Amino acid sequence: RDGQVVYVLLSVSLAHDAGGQPRGGIWQVVDITERRQAEIERSERMREQAARAEAEAVADTIQKIQRVTDAALEHLALDDLLRELATHIADILQVESATIFLLEAGDEHLTVGATAGLGVVADAKMQIPVGETFAGRVAAAGRPEVLHKVEAAPPDPLLDGKGVTGLLGVPLVVEGRVSGVIQVASVAGRRFGREDESLLQLVADRAALAVEHARLYARELGIVETLQRSLLPESLPQVPGLLTAARYMPGGPGADVGGDWYDAISLDGGRLGIA
Repeated sequence: RDGQVVYVLLSVSLAHDAGGQPRGGIWQVVDITERRQAEIERSERMREQAARAEAEAVADTIQKIQRVTDAALEHLALDDLLRELATHIADILQVESATIFLLEAGDEHLTVGATAGLGVVADAKMQIPVGETFAGRVAAAGRPEVLHKVEAAPPDPLLDGKGVTGLLGVPLVVEGRVSGVIQVASVAGRRFGREDESLLQLVADRAALAVEHARLYARELGIVETLQRSLLPESLPQVPGLLTAARYMPGGPGADVGGDWYDAISLDGGRLGIA
């Protein structure tokens, strides 16, 4: 009567006369307000815990994706970058194996850049035609693909005999061109969903730029090395009474060029100039 809401468990039973006509009813009302309030509070706590767990999962995923970005900013050599990216991708997707395939502009074959997990050894000489095998089909279509029955498709040469039950692949796309494929594999019967696909594509977008930058850097470095070597003398000067030798030593890991020059110059009067 005072407007307060009371939660009750209500049971109504009809009473009948000898002719079977309803004559009245028995109403049983049990006050369950306290129990209902406890259920509401428990439900709210569960929602809060679920929201907190989801926020923590999102934060963890962002941190993992950030590692991909960090690797892209470290200016690693291409091979080192690919190996690090493959390791990060396997961790982010929580899969047993991750492989990065590369595709050069105008080429019709994928090559293995790096792979992580399942004891798979990357074979840089292996070539996979675009359109064939799982990774080749992803490259040809230029869109993600999921496979939950590996035996129904041509086996991946790298994963043959590894007991893989599911595959997820996304293209590496740079400026609208497919430059490779990221493929992850599971052996635990896992079914990849749309969230997995979106997450891997998000990682692939960052990885694609990192790989492209590393490729450009490697090409430019090759040009610089060729130019620098062209500046070196074809032979060392012959100095009477003196044996000269030379060694070309790169400036540091991942860089086959340096900035220091050492010269031995024959001077008049039997003198030798060292610079």
